[in-house]
Amino acid sequence: MPGPKPRTWLPLLGLLLTVLIWAGNNIVSKIILLEASPILVALVRFTLAGLLFYLPVFLTLHRGEQRFARGDWPRLLLLGTVGVAGSLLLHLLGLRTTPATDAAIYSLMTPLFVLVLARLWFGERLNRVRMLGIAAALLGAALLAIGGAAGLGGGDLQGPLFLLSGSLVWSGYTVLSKEVLARRSPLLVLAAANLGAMAVIWPLAGLLGVWAELPRVLSWSPAAWGVMAYLVILMSMTSQWLYVRSLRDLRTSQVSALLYTQPLFTALMAAAVLGELPTSVTVVAGLLILAGVWLVNRPMPARRPPTGVAAASSGDPATSATATSG
Repeated sequence: MPGPKPRTWLPLLGLLLTVLIWAGNNIVSKIILLEASPILVALVRFTLAGLLFYLPVFLTLHRGEQRFARGDWPRLLLLGTVGVAGSLLLHLLGLRTTPATDAAIYSLMTPLFVLVLARLWFGERLNRVRMLGIAAALLGAALLAIGGAAGLGGGDLQGPLFLLSGSLVWSGYTVLSKEVLARRSPLLVLAAANLGAMAVIWPLAGLLGVWAELPRVLSWSPAAWGVMAYLVILMSMTSQWLYVRSLRDLRTSQVSALLYTQPLFTALMAAAVLGELPTSVTVVAGLLILAGVWLVNRPMPARRPPTGVAAASSGDPATSATATSG
């Protein structure tokens, strides 16, 4: 007799929960940024997540064939310092002056940046349909940025530049990590990169004078500490475990379809919690970017996109080696 059918609804439910957690990232981050600078938020988040989650994961998985070779460490350090820490700081800087829904829409540009960088570095082919998709998404991003700067979207031009720069940096992280991910557990690579980010954020914070802000952490409000608990326990721990499990059990098309609903959930949360309502500019720009992403991700008859790059196209820039921006 055939064995019992796998419960496919369980990984789908896990991925949906992951998307909801990521959708709430912009909402809660805007709350804690009212009391702390972006670098201080990153410092506390990387430290707590590193000691409570990534260090135990690294010590557990870094064994046998999974051990990194000596030549892997320079790339891992680059991934952690520039890719993880850099993209998070840029995202937080942009989020300070950009509506949460707009920030979620900008994150959809990440898979397009991944595709362009893969084309530049690995010579992967771009056909006319994909070029059209990239053009449509860039038009949507430009419309959203200009509309915000003109007062139509509730933001300014500096915020979108930070957010798009963060997505671009995370895209470079995604492409550079492709070779390491092909030979190692994604969760192990994620742990190593985040530990590297934790190591670099401390001297960087000292150089920028953020150490003087550390005593203020003790006077954070309960709301700020609740947000930090969300960022560490849900974003850095729970969502990463759920996402890796979902990637293992679901088809890429299923993963992509759910990931691209993140801006919708962010918009609903932003309206309920922050009182932010999407403008007509936000809706039109979001539809253009979604159309561009759909065109880019249409299956090509002669060649399928590499799994590592496709899987690494969406998520939180600070917390996932297999997912991007949020």
